[in-house]
Amino acid sequence: MRDFAKAIPAHVDMVYSAALRQVKDRHLAEDVTQCVFLALARKAGGLRRGRSLAAWLLVTTRYLALDALDARARRMHHEREAAAMAKTQTPV
Repeated sequence: MRDFAKAIPAHVDMVYSAALRQVKDRHLAEDVTQCVFLALARKAGGLRRGRSLAAWLLVTTRYLALDALDARARRMHHEREAAAMAKTQTPV
């Protein structure tokens, strides 16, 4: 992809909006948006010429948003378990 530098400003609002609709959290949507463009940077050379960049970005946003939501759910589960364990332990 020759115009990588132009792709970011041209598509960042679309990617962020899609991420925000899916994760419903500003900060997490920003993280997802950053990850999408990092993925584009890694894979830009391998994208087919005729393929729509916008479509690729939206599909990638969907997958990375799902990954972010799963990671957040796992983290919250572990934090709840740790908090419950801390409550049951008696001080020495």
